[in-house]
Amino acid sequence: MSTETSRGEQALRALRPVRVFHPMLLALTPLWGNYAYGENAGLLPISALARPAAVLLAMAAGLWILFALIRKDRYHGGLLASAVIVPLFVVWGALEEAIREVIPLMSTMPRGTFYLLIGAVAIGLICAIAYGKRGDRAALRQVLILGVIIFAISLVLATFVLAPVFGRRAAWLITGYCVATLLGVSAVWNYHGDYKVATRSLNWFATILLVLYTCVLLVNGPRQPHVTAAPLAIAQQSMPAEQLPDIYLIALDGYARSDVLRSAYAYNNLSFEQEMKGLGFRVAEQSIANYPQPVLSLTALLNADYLDKLLKEPTDRGAAPMTAVFAYYHENSVFNTLRGMGYRIESFSPGLESLEPRQDNVVRLEPPRALGEFEMVLMDRTFASRMMQAVYYARFKNPAYWRYAFRRDRIVYAFEEMARLAKEQSDSPRLIFANLLVPEPPYLFTRDGGRAQPYGPGSLGGDRAFRGLESEYREAFLGQVYFTNQKLIETTKQIVDSSKRPSVIIVLSGRGAPPALERQPGPTDERFMNLLMVRFPEGANANAPQWRDTLSLVNVFRVVLNQIANAQLELLEDKTVVPQESKPTNGQSASVSS
Repeated sequence: MSTETSRGEQALRALRPVRVFHPMLLALTPLWGNYAYGENAGLLPISALARPAAVLLAMAAGLWILFALIRKDRYHGGLLASAVIVPLFVVWGALEEAIREVIPLMSTMPRGTFYLLIGAVAIGLICAIAYGKRGDRAALRQVLILGVIIFAISLVLATFVLAPVFGRRAAWLITGYCVATLLGVSAVWNYHGDYKVATRSLNWFATILLVLYTCVLLVNGPRQPHVTAAPLAIAQQSMPAEQLPDIYLIALDGYARSDVLRSAYAYNNLSFEQEMKGLGFRVAEQSIANYPQPVLSLTALLNADYLDKLLKEPTDRGAAPMTAVFAYYHENSVFNTLRGMGYRIESFSPGLESLEPRQDNVVRLEPPRALGEFEMVLMDRTFASRMMQAVYYARFKNPAYWRYAFRRDRIVYAFEEMARLAKEQSDSPRLIFANLLVPEPPYLFTRDGGRAQPYGPGSLGGDRAFRGLESEYREAFLGQVYFTNQKLIETTKQIVDSSKRPSVIIVLSGRGAPPALERQPGPTDERFMNLLMVRFPEGANANAPQWRDTLSLVNVFRVVLNQIANAQLELLEDKTVVPQESKPTNGQSASVSS
């Protein structure tokens, strides 16, 4: 009786409909897996997942509906959708990692040997498949003919279509992977088993995979510490809020002092400095960044203090080191001080989620529908990355540029929008903060604003290192310096000419120039020798007794607040700090004589 009951239950269960949701869950696994990886969860708000999740779900649902209509079976349609999603989205990241590991090993292989190896692999696969059909002459003949045709098409496709875009070796690896994917989809297309059982199994598999990523996130994910950045202890301001100046803070990355550009790059930056001085800027000729990493220097700048003094609470030190630093970058003393003085904070989006403005009372400025860094990293681990490289090759002959186009858009937008904001009438003073990731590599702009090769001439879409000559690297860097100079002159002129209220304009870089070649190891002393220039409102320059040529970033807002609000803040010792790898807030320090 029990056996009959069990069989009856199995029969009834077989008749029940099964929900098809494995394509959607599988599409979400690269997104959730990347978020759970490393410190991403601590550095990125979960809201950064909303848009890519919506796109992935819509894509998976669209594939499922399309295949279900073609096959006239929703279960089979779901299996086909997952057969496409898994290799092109879930596993594609492993292919990219393999390409980066294999290509250097194959770089010294002669071209003839390379093609002989490819041919041997193809013949071996065809023979292996044909061996399984050895008892059926018609099927054997069909396999051999089809194998030769596929190999011939792959040869033409990889050599003449994909190689110019991705490079010869990467093109063959991608072609082989895509052929394997097509064969897998074909096998699922011809599958005539129990679709419901396969659907139920894939539903469980996708669910367990997401649960495992969630466990990794819960167990190992860093926590964003709660920090309280107290406002600076300023004296009572003597000027009412409506008379305070706007403050424009333009923070660059990898821009060196003029003496370093002259000695390390043989570049004369005097004409740029003269133009800026003509606009009323004071230049700190011997300025320094307090740390060799820009986020550390900017965190010290925005808190007007050194990081080892900020992270003095045990709860702060117990967090992941960089997670705590980013917390103080967002919740900083300067913003809180200026808010107390009646300022409105407006911040341009640099495109890096870890540097995005987080507070609700900070106005976020970014181009409409612009992609962010996390979305670009996610695309880079899916088939979409190679599609974008092909598009950029077809349009600009520059396949590598797609990864950095989102940064270019934000930089151009920030320069243009700052000039527009200056013309707006505002009832309250504003701090307008633009963190612009230039002229540090990867290169985004040529001298005239065109699209530069991100790592210099000769780079292809799969590269992660510069492959050109040292002279080409220098020329690419200096081209981006020149472009940045022109945009700074143009933008600051427009701010000075059209601003509705007096303006303080701060132009600085979070660190100095990179080594002459990216492959050179380690930060050098030149990494601390940064750009720093400030324009105070007319008539205030003569009353800046605390200004000095050796001014460091940690003291910039102390000087500015003393000038515009008589804050009476004491200046700290100007020094550089080389952080320890495991504790970026601590390290060896060296004083700079004033």
